[in-house]
Amino acid sequence: MKNVFRNLFLLLTLCSMLFVTSCGGGDDEDGPVVNSDILNVESGNITIGGDELTGTIVITANCHWTIQKQTGSDGDWLVVNPSEGTGNATVMVTANSANPSSVDNRKMTLVIKTDGGISRSIIVTQTIASETLTVSPETLTFDYHAGMKEFHITSNANWSIAGKQDWFTLSAYAGKGSQTIQVNVQENSSETSARIPATLVITTENSKLRKDVTINQEYHQSTLNVSTTSITASAPTAAYTIQLNGDASWTASSNQSWAKLEQTSGKGDATLTVKCEDNTTLFERTAVINIESASNKYSVSVTQAAATLPEITDVKVSDTNKEGATVTFNYTSMFPVTEYGICYSSTNHMPDKVTDAYKSQTGSAQQGIASIQLTGLKAGTTYYIRAYAMSAVGIQYSNSISFVTNDDWPGGDDNVTPGL
Repeated sequence: MKNVFRNLFLLLTLCSMLFVTSCGGGDDEDGPVVNSDILNVESGNITIGGDELTGTIVITANCHWTIQKQTGSDGDWLVVNPSEGTGNATVMVTANSANPSSVDNRKMTLVIKTDGGISRSIIVTQTIASETLTVSPETLTFDYHAGMKEFHITSNANWSIAGKQDWFTLSAYAGKGSQTIQVNVQENSSETSARIPATLVITTENSKLRKDVTINQEYHQSTLNVSTTSITASAPTAAYTIQLNGDASWTASSNQSWAKLEQTSGKGDATLTVKCEDNTTLFERTAVINIESASNKYSVSVTQAAATLPEITDVKVSDTNKEGATVTFNYTSMFPVTEYGICYSSTNHMPDKVTDAYKSQTGSAQQGIASIQLTGLKAGTTYYIRAYAMSAVGIQYSNSISFVTNDDWPGGDDNVTPGL
């Protein structure tokens, strides 16, 4: 009886096993499914290179199956062929491009299912690609103004930029993958020279691939014009102007101390004033005003007229008596007359202040009528006189004229009866 029960148990067990199919394969192998489907994936998870595009999956099955892709953040980058079939097959998995990153692997999960519900999961990993690096354009040229331009980095790697300068900034000095970089430059205020070209060196992190970008900035070619290149100045002090037009920085200087500039430097339009001091000499004189910018140079000549001595007219003698007379005259002068008077002598036909007697008065006017009283003269004597006037320029004498004092005998100017 025991043998009967034992044989019956073995028979039931064998029958149960006929309905159980155990399927091996991938890393996520499910438990046994009670149906007739057989599905096995011999290769398991697979890896393809970053620059290689193809791998294979070997499927062993006795039924119909399909392959579904579970795309992630990397998108649908894998082509599966065939994506369904019946029975055994070799499936080609092909990346539609090299891995765009030289930093991160990318993965995709494939789920293989039979119609009976058996499934296997396969992870396809594409390793990092070789580093790539290009830049465009490789040269940026700015005019002298402040401004912004861009260049584009195309890469699959981490990269950094060296070559920082104080006259421009970049929107980024390091990054990953492709990126547009903004270059902001300051104004080049120089009117004589362009910036020394700057070289940006872009290198990848691992392979040290290198690309250079050159940044140039031009200088400001300024302009400057002057309204005149010559000035005619009067002997008395006066101010004269030179009009400057343009946008250049400029300097101005005078080669003579008597032609003074009120402003010696500036930028752009300006009125340059030249003040000429009194020329109290009897000679014309010249100064040169030099005006320079980075691109222009001008010389403005200033010619100042010579001064003149005072002019004396209408010298007259009146009210003559035994001991004196009255002398009158007119004077005009370029500069104020500081002293005027009469030089007289009974022996010198051309009397002057140095060797002969004189009577003087102080003054401060440029013109006037003088009246000088001569006293203490000898009666009945011929006197020679010259009027004079002095200014900062010097002394001027009139022509010599003569007169005779009255005799010593009684005359119209005497009291013949002193006792009355």
